[in-house]
Amino acid sequence: MKKSLILVKKHFPTETITKLVVTVRDPVPALVDGIYDALFQIGVERDRAVVISHASAYMYYALSQDKSLWFNDVGLFDFNLDSLSYHQISINRRTSPMIASIAKKDFTDTLNYPMLKERDVDIGYIFGNIADMAVYKQIISTLYFTGKGFDGGWADEILKKLSAGRRVFIGNALYTKGACYAAKELSGDKKLENIILLNNEMLVCSIWIKVYTEGAAKEILLSDAAVSWYEIDKTIELISDNEDSIEIILRNIMTREIRREKLVLSKLPNRPERMTRLLVNLTCSDKNTARISVTDLGFGEMAEKTNMTWDFEITVGS
Repeated sequence: MKKSLILVKKHFPTETITKLVVTVRDPVPALVDGIYDALFQIGVERDRAVVISHASAYMYYALSQDKSLWFNDVGLFDFNLDSLSYHQISINRRTSPMIASIAKKDFTDTLNYPMLKERDVDIGYIFGNIADMAVYKQIISTLYFTGKGFDGGWADEILKKLSAGRRVFIGNALYTKGACYAAKELSGDKKLENIILLNNEMLVCSIWIKVYTEGAAKEILLSDAAVSWYEIDKTIELISDNEDSIEIILRNIMTREIRREKLVLSKLPNRPERMTRLLVNLTCSDKNTARISVTDLGFGEMAEKTNMTWDFEITVGS
């Protein structure tokens, strides 16, 4: 990280990094935390850094191009040392803002990198069938091809065939450029402000908690939709008003469904009115599962805390 940023500094000696985006294929929590820790050690705080998946980088890249390239769906074939996969971006233009989602198909069992070295395997024929299957009856404006597996020009004729009625591009910098477009967007460019980018690591629901303030019911946002599940870690404090439960509201941005979940705090200490503080923490174990932890903090010297904790899991997937 340090060596990379030294190179940036040479080209832009007087500029400050507003937003730094790192993209990895599979952003598992341990890897994400390690990246944030490494950046912190070289002076890049978490509020200036974001870790995104290759799928997200692809979405940022594709949708930052001229609109004619994503007038319809957009496809990407990724052929790397470990896998061959196809990712298709679809845009729902009937919603406001529009929602761009992504679907993935894995073809590694049919074609993989070691097969390129096998003389008795007709790679072109196999990949041609895969490509035809992936785009069959799909209305696609643009196809991208990336990964070391496409080196050597063996797929040129297939790409030429696939270019009939659509644009085709091949190269190995797509994810890097996508991360740069993401950094530009997240630092305030707002070119994609009318589109919600929803990839396979993101929640399809926004998560709210119902509270009472100034004599009226109010819903407080704990997490918006279209946020990567591994980035969610929200904590708030509440004062219980003789309530032994908490209400969580889920709003699905795809189906527009609203769901309410009642979390019962069994054996909550019996105290006078407004003498119980509760610490509520929201995290996720995956894109479909939210974890809510509620801890009794008491009320200072007037009501000793018990540190009792209630843990809940809520399904937030579509």
